[in-house]
Amino acid sequence: MIRLDPFNPEEREIAVREFHRKNDWEGAINFLAPLREKNTARTVTSHTLDTMLRNGVIPSMVRFVQHRSGDLGCYQGTWEDFKKLADRIPRSGSFVNGIKGMLHPGLQIVGANWWMVLYNREHIQRWEFHRIPEPHKNPLPLTHISIIPPEK
Repeated sequence: MIRLDPFNPEEREIAVREFHRKNDWEGAINFLAPLREKNTARTVTSHTLDTMLRNGVIPSMVRFVQHRSGDLGCYQGTWEDFKKLADRIPRSGSFVNGIKGMLHPGLQIVGANWWMVLYNREHIQRWEFHRIPEPHKNPLPLTHISIIPPEK
């Protein structure tokens, strides 16, 4: 097998696609480890990629990134739009280039049958990964007992 360089963006993308094809998520995380070790001020992008890889998705599977801002509307863009901004933000919360490393809670990264939401709990931001549930193969009919808990 050809040894690919995790520091080369083109080779990194080839390797991540190959790990995805093989469903080898642990291999992908190990492949990217030297990149994380060199970059001690981990960026929001590297943290986001870790979450994606642990859950079996890669950037090419992202349909859009969005943040709904109440009455102000919905801000939406591509993975590349997000990455260009997030590459400049350290996960530590310190300032780099005038940007503090905390994102809007509720930021969403959306794929075809999955999504990630950014939560802020006790000043720590964490991605929460979700998949659209698959229907059960042998479901029972939905009744009042199945949706209302019994009284104690």
